[in-house]
Amino acid sequence: MMDNYRLPESTKVLSSNRPQSYSAGSAANGTAVNTAGFRNATLTVQVGDITTGSLVDVKVQESADGSTGWTDVTGAAIVQLSGDGGDNAIARLDLNLQSRKQYLRSVLTPTTSAVIAATTFTLYRPDGMVANYPIGQAITPIYV
Repeated sequence: MMDNYRLPESTKVLSSNRPQSYSAGSAANGTAVNTAGFRNATLTVQVGDITTGSLVDVKVQESADGSTGWTDVTGAAIVQLSGDGGDNAIARLDLNLQSRKQYLRSVLTPTTSAVIAATTFTLYRPDGMVANYPIGQAITPIYV
């Protein structure tokens, strides 16, 4: 069954890597995002024009306190976006937060040339929130 929540009450969108130009070869650690109170998150990566032959790597790290002990989340990386087809692209990665540490951040690394990019985390399925629809109302999920 698909949960029926009001969007503004059930999601939180937070920036990790702000929109700007990132230098080639340098890992840019994003801002820590506090995931307390949510069961799922989606990392969204948006990149501008990428030079042909260049790649942009993005991974997710976690920490218990949001400032120290950052470790890579196994399997939480965006497929390398390339200048051979990844220009002006948006990529997403869904995360189950049930077994994650409280803080997440993205780490964005362009390989051979600078790139304009940004990352955001959309937190959703808040703890304790009950689906919001009248008793007796038939709900027909629509999957796309």
